[in-house]
Amino acid sequence: MASTTPRKRGRYCCSRCGLPKKGHVCIFAGELPAPEPVLVAAQPVDAPAPDADYISALPDDVLGTIISLLPTDEAIRTQAISLRWIHLWLSSTPLNLDDSDLHKWVSGDNLVPVISDILNTPRQTLARRLCLNTLCRHSGDADRYPMFDGWFRSPVLDRLEELSFSYVRVLGNAALEAGELMPPLPPSALRFSSLRVATFGLCHFPQNLLGMGISFPNLIDLTLSRITNHENTLHAMIAACLSLQTLFMDRNYFFHRVTIWSPSIVSIRVLIDQHNHVMDELNIMYAPSLEKLTLQKRGDGPQFVRVRFAPKLEILDCLHTDMMSTIHQGKTKFQAMVQNSLKLSFQNVKILCIVIQALKLNHVIGVLKCFPSLQQLHILSWMCTVPMKMNDKPVDGTVECIQNHLKLIEVINYSGKISDVNFVKFFVLNARVLESVKLHNPFSFHNKWMSRQRKQMDFLNRASPNARIHFEASDTS
Repeated sequence: MASTTPRKRGRYCCSRCGLPKKGHVCIFAGELPAPEPVLVAAQPVDAPAPDADYISALPDDVLGTIISLLPTDEAIRTQAISLRWIHLWLSSTPLNLDDSDLHKWVSGDNLVPVISDILNTPRQTLARRLCLNTLCRHSGDADRYPMFDGWFRSPVLDRLEELSFSYVRVLGNAALEAGELMPPLPPSALRFSSLRVATFGLCHFPQNLLGMGISFPNLIDLTLSRITNHENTLHAMIAACLSLQTLFMDRNYFFHRVTIWSPSIVSIRVLIDQHNHVMDELNIMYAPSLEKLTLQKRGDGPQFVRVRFAPKLEILDCLHTDMMSTIHQGKTKFQAMVQNSLKLSFQNVKILCIVIQALKLNHVIGVLKCFPSLQQLHILSWMCTVPMKMNDKPVDGTVECIQNHLKLIEVINYSGKISDVNFVKFFVLNARVLESVKLHNPFSFHNKWMSRQRKQMDFLNRASPNARIHFEASDTS
């Protein structure tokens, strides 16, 4: 019986050029003149072999930039690559000196002469970055303060862009004794008007900075960590930084009443830890460019936070348990803070991060009334027990952000208890533009548990048809 499989039609293509034959004239068959050959320049006699070192063929300034991005010890070792590289570290590479890199092959007091040799060696390029964070002021009976001062006066550092300096405290993070101050910062460390990034830690600044005439017109990132000066030093530093964008105040001991007045600052972060890092007031008086304010508390924090003028503030990460649970004259501490601040400063806040003892709906709703444009709410809960009345539906009017703007709710440490369910249920049934609810659970769960949670939240009757609930396991506690 003959096969019924259809016969595949062959392609009729030229065997020389591979193009279809129909209407085709092959140039390889002699019908048309062949194209003129392209002349290729002859290779020079000294052309590099296929395995040649193309990196070494780069210009010196390009190689110098590459070397400057390496850790200090590895940058020095590049001199051993070949004769071509011997002079690069001194002649074409901006100095990037970090004493923590040198600890890989030099330790203890042997590190001091190495740093001195590097800073005293004549160079054709100046230093770009200097980090000194692993040395104590005293070594035995020797005082290293004059040595540090001499290092900062080195001509190699005349155009320094990044500086990080911190003494090593023998007692670690132990509390200061009465009247104790950190070792003094050499005034020569403040002579670099070319700085763009600066970090000063575990030291005491010279007094009367304004009288010293310090100026940092290019500084955009400033960190002050565990210094023992009062807030006047901070105010002087801010006044000297005409282009400051990022400010980090890290566990400073005597910053009691801080006032921020800066037309350029974009981000402020405050870290307060232990009983001796106390800040009574934080006043944002004039910050027209401020977009993010972060307050991390591990102890006593600002009793008052006032935001007078920050019209661009969009991210607020500074609410903690005591500010939302302490009630005074019918208002939480945070609501009182907003009342003492200009409400216009919070009109544009779109992202809010809070840390609370438990998911107390009445407290959170009271806070959300202060943020009419809020789009994202991030909550870290400590999973404390909540009385049922704390999660009753509020009856004192609607909340603008819940009705018109809130798109994302994220809860870390969602336990699934009835109080937690009622907390999330309120937003599910009232947030009209809600898109996503992310619930991070500190334990493992299964599909039946998730289905039961959605049913208890009355998720099928959600106010926003686009809302979705995502359960994720999390180890955060």
